[in-house]
Amino acid sequence: MGKIARNAVRIAVAAGITAAVTLGASGSASANVQAAPPPGCTGGDFCAWPQVDFGGNMNSWSPNHTGCVDMVAGDGYYKNSFHNGTAHKVTVYNWRDCTGGSVTIAPGSSYSGIQGGAWRYASGPQPVRPGGAQ
Repeated sequence: MGKIARNAVRIAVAAGITAAVTLGASGSASANVQAAPPPGCTGGDFCAWPQVDFGGNMNSWSPNHTGCVDMVAGDGYYKNSFHNGTAHKVTVYNWRDCTGGSVTIAPGSSYSGIQGGAWRYASGPQPVRPGGAQ
């Protein structure tokens, strides 16, 4: 598993979400995909929570954002659970400048289990490159 832990691993999720997750030093990754929106996230918004399984205070963004959106700036917390209520694919990145490992979330879908620092609209799945290079 050592070689896998040093490289990016692609995870294809059957629910129509394509995820690309970079493994940490432990060499393990876990993800929770949900079809139903978590409570409190209104239709049309992109929502994020600081804890896995949608725990903690929710933050939401209206669909009129462009470019790289920093999710940490508002409350100081990286996010670990997400719901995409927009009509477009959204890519969540590990770091606040839209770099690092990423996961692309389909419209109407939820995802939990990757540290997210920023998001932006995606035209398709974003590949993970070792070392966070873009």
